[in-house]
Amino acid sequence: MTQSMRLAGIAVIIVAVWLLSGQFVNSEKKQDEPQEKASPLMSVSVMISNAQQIRQQLMLQGQLLANENLTMRAQTAGTVERLLVEEGDVVAQGQLLLQIDERDRRARLASIEAQIAHKKLNLKAMRRLKGNNLQSENNVALAKAELMQVQAEKSALLQDLSYTRVEAPFPGVVNVRQIAQGSYVDMGDSMLELVDISRLAAETHVSQQLIGKIHMGQSVSLQLLDGRSVEAKVSFISHQADVDTRSFRVEADFDNSELHIKAGGSLEIKVYGDTLQGHEIPLSLLTLNEQGGLGVKAVSDQGEVVFYPVKRIRMSEKGVWVSGLPAVVNLIQQGQNFVVAGEKVRILQPEEPS
Repeated sequence: MTQSMRLAGIAVIIVAVWLLSGQFVNSEKKQDEPQEKASPLMSVSVMISNAQQIRQQLMLQGQLLANENLTMRAQTAGTVERLLVEEGDVVAQGQLLLQIDERDRRARLASIEAQIAHKKLNLKAMRRLKGNNLQSENNVALAKAELMQVQAEKSALLQDLSYTRVEAPFPGVVNVRQIAQGSYVDMGDSMLELVDISRLAAETHVSQQLIGKIHMGQSVSLQLLDGRSVEAKVSFISHQADVDTRSFRVEADFDNSELHIKAGGSLEIKVYGDTLQGHEIPLSLLTLNEQGGLGVKAVSDQGEVVFYPVKRIRMSEKGVWVSGLPAVVNLIQQGQNFVVAGEKVRILQPEEPS
């Protein structure tokens, strides 16, 4: 074996020893290295929410109706002889509002009364003669019919005379005056509009889904557009839905004897329902689960994420009132989009409820 071959063999042996020594060293290092660390827990911030007693409210839109609203029309023809009211006047029941001229009605009445007196005497004489068999039954019946006819004419004339005096059928306010003194009116012509606002009714329409929450005598709060609010009670619930809208007409009335509130305006109606336990939370805390159900995410006492389905009660200035949560709950307010139900999390310093 030549010198060069011996040197090559020695070099191969040295390289092999060096490689094997590195393998053992690496093996020892791997054994000494610690196992891979577990993934750190996701950090979330929570707010502590305490349940409160809250009264359910149903928000509706409506309008104010007068207790009575009547367009007064002429029931006889003639000239307006006296007009005793102006628009805006408050009138009492039975108060004279205007007088239509009687023309010849009084003279006709006197003539009819004279005819009645004459026909009564004639009938009396006929009956006396009939008793002596000097007059037939038919002639007596004819005399009686003539008397009844003029008596009927008198009744019609008296009724026509009463129509010349136009009186207020109920206490109210003259809202519109459509005639002037000296105007000629024919039967059926509009003369005055009289409204009674001593009691007002808030009218609204409630859907089929919500009508079951309304009952007679239920308290409601009326919010007027000018900022005033009035308490009222449900006084009417329709027993049949509107054919077109399938909604039910509901009215709630209240005293307005001071006439401070006018009829016809729009308003918001708050219908008070049952009292229940709820939480007032920011809208940003609401989320959906995989099935599309509405709810919120919270952290349990065991540090796990829990999804609570909730139901909205009503909106509030700070967000929304919801039901379906425990009396005290740690609601996730930051990080909820990065955790799922059942996941362990680390809670940052909780924010106390305000």
